[in-house]
Amino acid sequence: MSNFKKFSDFEKSSDSHIVKPVSNSSVKENKTTPKEEEIIPTENDVKFYGKLARFPKKVKAHKALNFLENVKISKNSIWYILIEKQDNELQMIKYNNQKGFDMNKFVKELKTFYIQKYSDDKNICSVIESIQVDGAKDFSTIKNIPNVNVNGKKLISSITEDLIKLLSK
Repeated sequence: MSNFKKFSDFEKSSDSHIVKPVSNSSVKENKTTPKEEEIIPTENDVKFYGKLARFPKKVKAHKALNFLENVKISKNSIWYILIEKQDNELQMIKYNNQKGFDMNKFVKELKTFYIQKYSDDKNICSVIESIQVDGAKDFSTIKNIPNVNVNGKKLISSITEDLIKLLSK
């Protein structure tokens, strides 16, 4: 009688006449982490500066491209897309592949410009040197932008403003 089971130790299967034992190992915990919510841009979210479209934080690149194509934005009017991915990362995408700059080369030259601009301050230069630039001709990612203030502004804000000034023309 040591194998005696109570009725509460059993559960019905999908076949109503088959009963099987309930074990604690069959109970599964939901350990999945919630997916980061994808932001779908609207016309009010996107800022246009000449040839540049700036999307809000955390918009995925494919959502930005889809938005421009869905609202029928001409590639002659918008050449570049700028997205702030995180607090320390910017993403530049070339929307018009026929016109404009080689994005990766352009952003690397901007980094060199900052190093020369702040050459008197070795601390700022070392911070700027830690910035990583990845990409190719049609896109560029500026990563590892330190959360520091330069001339009273966050460095990421200064870089964003300079990119807008340069690419909006």
